[in-house]
Amino acid sequence: MGPGYSHTKPSTCPVVGITPLSSAPRSFLPAIIQPGTRQKFEDFANHNAFELLAKYGTTHLVFNDDIQGTASVVLAGLIAALKLVGGSLAEHTFLFLGAGEAGTGIEELIALEMSRQTKAPLEECRKRIWLVDSKITWD
Repeated sequence: MGPGYSHTKPSTCPVVGITPLSSAPRSFLPAIIQPGTRQKFEDFANHNAFELLAKYGTTHLVFNDDIQGTASVVLAGLIAALKLVGGSLAEHTFLFLGAGEAGTGIEELIALEMSRQTKAPLEECRKRIWLVDSKITWD
């Protein structure tokens, strides 16, 4: 960690019967997400993570490191690589093994940047990105 990093590891104590935040009543979240504070969501199930970002992202400072943090790093790496080899995001097709929070977050950020660069509709940009996951089945 850098010299400006001031996080102190919290002490741990076993708590019996605690309800994970991802399954806590939705009425609990407004109590902890107060205006002017920043909340980092981590290790939520896909549907919970995206739901929480959508619900609170327009009114509160919320962040999911898997969805947004990992996606930002991957997109930065892709943009840097394209500066070296030339070309654009839209000239490529992307395939991800895994459609969890990180994979879907990366997919969405690449599509958003591709759309921004080309002025193409977001849905068209998403067609250049494939997600494969063992939990997805087609009937």
